[in-house]
Amino acid sequence: MRETLAQLLMLDNHSVDRAADGTQALALFQPGLYDVVCSDLGMPGMNGWELIAQLRERDPTVVTMLLSGWGAQIDPAEARARGADFIVAKPIDIEALHSALVAASRKKY
Repeated sequence: MRETLAQLLMLDNHSVDRAADGTQALALFQPGLYDVVCSDLGMPGMNGWELIAQLRERDPTVVTMLLSGWGAQIDPAEARARGADFIVAKPIDIEALHSALVAASRKKY
């Protein structure tokens, strides 16, 4: 999924860094460097909720997008309370992804 998402984002002219898991994502993350951090919910080592919580500790203003096969079942209010700004259900719909990125860019700026 990571490579597919990266390809979709690059086709839409976004710059992309990839991380294999939450630990690698935290190693790459620097406050202010990324416009949006996209994370899967289910990952080895730490889940997306845990990653988002740690990102928020480092940068409370970071815009986060959670991608999940359970996306349609996740309550948006609960997701926001847990730090996820946007949810995109898998399989990823290109239009839904694009809409979330447009909304994310508005939130960031």
